[in-house]
Amino acid sequence: MITIAKNLAYMHYLDIDSEKVISYIEKINKKKNSLLLIPNRPHLTMSLYFEQMKDLMPEEKYIIDLMRSTHDIVKDTLKNIGVIDMSPRIRFAASKLMPGMDCLIHKDSDRSFAYQIYLNDNFGGGETFFPEQNIYIKPKPNHLVIFDSSIDHGVTKVENEPRYTIVSNFVPNLTNSEFVIYDVDDKAWDNREQVNSIEEYENPKQIIDL
Repeated sequence: MITIAKNLAYMHYLDIDSEKVISYIEKINKKKNSLLLIPNRPHLTMSLYFEQMKDLMPEEKYIIDLMRSTHDIVKDTLKNIGVIDMSPRIRFAASKLMPGMDCLIHKDSDRSFAYQIYLNDNFGGGETFFPEQNIYIKPKPNHLVIFDSSIDHGVTKVENEPRYTIVSNFVPNLTNSEFVIYDVDDKAWDNREQVNSIEEYENPKQIIDL
């Protein structure tokens, strides 16, 4: 485990074939047209579920099993920082952020940890960033990043090629089925000056490039 910032973000290497996972995402989308734009999200999102999915393609099952295989890693990481009463959401997403798009500064629920698998790095930008700490994480294929998503975070503008990730959250056990994202509203996505800008934060910029 690599500690990026104590009690904020941690990174683990995964022995996976990221290119195969990307090809599976595209194959699923070609058959089911499941990479969709959803409200308050700039990226194409493919929703998948750990339970109650029927008529799964083998590629869907592969991605579900891959994401499920990270749960013990996430639990151990959270346990090491004293967080023990959380469990994974029943839903997760494969994400495709297209060139020219970013993800505005936002936060998730009052208490949650995101876990995200980076699948490629053949693009410019696309760093996961934490504006208050001024920390920027450069995506690296085959790496799982776990971070406190109840604090401000975002993704810088992607250039040249799409950015692929698989992402979900660990949330408190009692609220797992009622998880709500606290995000910028629809108007803010169209009117960016309403949202906190990176320039409002004054900490020295730290770029994490593994």
